[in-house]
Amino acid sequence: MQSFTHRVGLLGLLLTFLCLPLCATTFYVRTDGNDANDGLADNAGRALRTIQAGVNKMSGGDELIVGNGTYSTDKLIYIDGKSGTASRRTVIRAKNRWGAKIRTSNLYGAIEIRNTNYITVANFDVGHQFPGDASRNQGSGIQSFDSDYVIFKDNYVHDCGCGGISFREGDYATIERNVTRDNSKNSRYNCSGISVYQPEQLDNNGGYHIIIRRNVSFENECTLPFDVGAGNFAKPTDGNGIILDDFQNTQRSGYAPYKAKTLVENNLTFNNGGAGIKVYEVDNATIRHNTAYHNNRILKDYSGTPADIAITYSPGIFEVYNNVSVARDDAACSALQYINTPGFGYMNRQSNLLVGDVKMPSDNSKWGASNDLVQGRSNQSYAGFVNATTGIGSFGSINDFDQYFRLTGSSPGANSGNDTYKANDDLEGVSRPQGARVERGCYEGTTGTTTPPPTTTTNDWVYRDNLSSGWLNYSYDGNVTLQDGGIKQAGSYSAKFYSQQSWGTLSFYTTTARPGTNLQSIRFYARKWTDNAGYTARFRVRTNLDNALAYTSFTPTNTFQEFTITKAQLGSPGSIQRLDWTVPAGQTLFVDEVRFVYQSSSGAAVTQALPGTRSVEGAEEASLAVYPNPSQGDFTVRLLSVTDLEGVELRLTDLTGRCVDRLTVNLLAGENSLHYALAANRLPAGVYLLTATHAEGLAVQQRITLR
Repeated sequence: MQSFTHRVGLLGLLLTFLCLPLCATTFYVRTDGNDANDGLADNAGRALRTIQAGVNKMSGGDELIVGNGTYSTDKLIYIDGKSGTASRRTVIRAKNRWGAKIRTSNLYGAIEIRNTNYITVANFDVGHQFPGDASRNQGSGIQSFDSDYVIFKDNYVHDCGCGGISFREGDYATIERNVTRDNSKNSRYNCSGISVYQPEQLDNNGGYHIIIRRNVSFENECTLPFDVGAGNFAKPTDGNGIILDDFQNTQRSGYAPYKAKTLVENNLTFNNGGAGIKVYEVDNATIRHNTAYHNNRILKDYSGTPADIAITYSPGIFEVYNNVSVARDDAACSALQYINTPGFGYMNRQSNLLVGDVKMPSDNSKWGASNDLVQGRSNQSYAGFVNATTGIGSFGSINDFDQYFRLTGSSPGANSGNDTYKANDDLEGVSRPQGARVERGCYEGTTGTTTPPPTTTTNDWVYRDNLSSGWLNYSYDGNVTLQDGGIKQAGSYSAKFYSQQSWGTLSFYTTTARPGTNLQSIRFYARKWTDNAGYTARFRVRTNLDNALAYTSFTPTNTFQEFTITKAQLGSPGSIQRLDWTVPAGQTLFVDEVRFVYQSSSGAAVTQALPGTRSVEGAEEASLAVYPNPSQGDFTVRLLSVTDLEGVELRLTDLTGRCVDRLTVNLLAGENSLHYALAANRLPAGVYLLTATHAEGLAVQQRITLR
């Protein structure tokens, strides 16, 4: 009987493995869904409401797609026993990058994975509802335990009391293209932005088992003493941008040291409380093409020797290639250190640019170094960054940081790295080298050939014949007709408002705030009723339902005029959720063609219209068209997408491949239209290539001519 049961168990296991690649199911979560639904379609009638309900329905190898919106929870999103396979991973992802926002009030964090192999978590914006409250916020944003072959990518994790992203007690992990910011502040366990802790080696296969690449980690810090568990220090010790921690497994018994190779490349770490990159009790790591700038903001005030790239108590083999590390101008800080190392250890240093002290063991026979460029910490401008800063405000994507930390053409790190030890691409995925030799640091290309920082636009029409999807009528103290066919600027209708109070208000509200980042202006057409005497109306925005900014006055006439209210006139809002037009009593205002206008990296004004139709019937692939072509820099781009896509990148390059303009847009299924107005004389006449790309496979190109 025992043998028969065993055989049946093996058969069931075999059937399970056979089913994974053939029978995987996709589930959907939306803010307008219901957990009583089956979750099998991306609409309100079928989708689930909570991410945990979606996880609970999943089997190994299934996919969970989470729609845009905010998902608030007071419990951990717990993923246990959902293993996929190498050919069919378990995937939990936001439909659009950073579109699904997880806001937890749970003490112990947001997403926790256990006993789940071959899993990917991607595209989420993860944050805590109570950033500074240590009594409610001591957990990590995304963490995994006892799981192998884990991928965390394209997430934005912030304001979590312990770690941002944490991988521990497993093997084979890839952490890439994430942003971790403002984590680690509330836990006495002293966490970091990105952490790999006590991995357990699964096999002796070659290659890199753990990869941390193309991440941005900044403003993570801890001021609390590490006075719990095995630490028991009377001071903070961490709050690093990235840490490899206790690969020797010294803080627990029964586990062998982890010997497999780890790769840390093309990361940007700056303004963290601890090190930019910290390696502690590790045996085998390659650290290449990273940029570390002005870290140790907290640890500089405590005893010890903090460094922007710090390798301590690590008796293994380390390859440190093509990095840029700039320490603070503070005697406590170093650019690079390899200290307190018991037993055998070897570091091969090649072509690093280091501003600040470099601290190495006294036995120089073990330490190889070639072509490093080293300057004292007082020479802060030596690295030659474009505009290095620790004062970052808002940003739209991981690509927004190159405007600060790319090297200039005159930097000693430009075209001076070691190609033998190079990474294949840079933080933004640009192939290396672009010039004669690779750049040092995380960016390839200098300001002479730089890719301009992108601008994220949205489907930004508020009113065009009617309110756009997601916008609601919140008018008060008057009568509103949303589709008045008598007087209009374009199309069939305009919005008509008659004020019945001293200042009646035509008001449009959206539940999804529009970004203020890179906003150029809000534009609309307006006119008064012919029989009205002349009057002055007022316009303002609100950052939420109630918080109103200052008014800007405008004077409508008997014909439609376009009014442009600049971002400065609006009050430089960080976000916008409501628009108000206030009108004196007894007066009528017509409003039409209301839209947000954003600015591309070259200064072009870009307006984006919703698709004229959502239908893509008969369309098998995306297409790109430009008209008129040739033009003088004022043209329309038509992009047909067969599905909704967020974060489509548009690049305008000259025929040498140099990128001269860039922006990112969100597309709806159907034909999307963008009106592109280049700033006067910004680009010389000539032939250019406009390319639209997306990570999910979109790649279309059109040649255009500027006269």
